[in-house]
Order: sequence, then C-alpha cells, then structure tokens
Amino acid sequence: MMYHLTVAQNIFIGRESTRLNGILLDKREQSRRAEELFRRLKMNIDPDEPLGQLSVGRQQMVEIAKAVSHSLRILILDEPTAASRTPKSTAVHHHARPAGRGVGMIHISHRLDEIHRIADRVTVLRDGERVDTKPTTESRSSRSST
Repeated sequence: MMYHLTVAQNIFIGRESTRLNGILLDKREQSRRAEELFRRLKMNIDPDEPLGQLSVGRQQMVEIAKAVSHSLRILILDEPTAASRTPKSTAVHHHARPAGRGVGMIHISHRLDEIHRIADRVTVLRDGERVDTKPTTESRSSRSST
C-alpha cells in the first residue's frame, strides 16, 4: 500500500483510468469506479481520502475492495483482525463475506470465536500438516477447546 496516494489510486494502481489515448490520468473516472465498488460492497469510504489517514481496519477494507476489483476466484485473508483487540468491532468480516459471493475464501486465524462466526468449514493444520477438516457446526466450540 502506498499511504500517500488516495484510496482510489491504491485500488487501481497499475490499472489507472486514462484519457487522451492513455496520456493523462483520469482521476475523476478512477474515483467514480472506486465509489461504485464501495457501494456494491456496502463500504462507506471516501475514494479521494489519502490511504494513510484511514484506520488499520479501514485500510484492510480498502485491500478487500482492491482484491474484489480484480476478477478473483479466491480471497485469502491471513489474520485480518490480528491488529485489532476486538475483532467484532472491525468491518473486515462484514465486507469480506459479500465480496466472496461466488469466490472461495480462505481465512487464516488463531481466534476460534472468529472462525466459528464466519466459516462454513474448518481445517486444522499442525506443523504444516492437515489434521482434520469438517463443517464448522461439527467442530468443537472455542469454549470447549480451551
């Protein structure tokens, strides 16, 4: 992420909107495309705000939007709430799920309560080896595994 760029510039970096046969950047069109993406994902983020002024949670939401703006088939989230003390207060889960419609999502976390809230299936790995995979409803709750 480039913190001095706007949110829209970060989302479309390397895929900028241009005009005049690619000579000039079309910042207005880029902002419009970012607003449309945020509206679809139900995110309330100003595309013209510098990324560095957003909270970590909102920066993560921008990264999800950036991933969704590509034709992705799998979204991998590696400890997306690790920086937060209260994962429920982050909007990451709320926005990652709609983003994942028709998209496989892998969510890596050590927070069992978080996994039980959002996952359909759980795979446990130990020392790089798969221990088990089962529907979340069949796995032990976070309270009974402590």
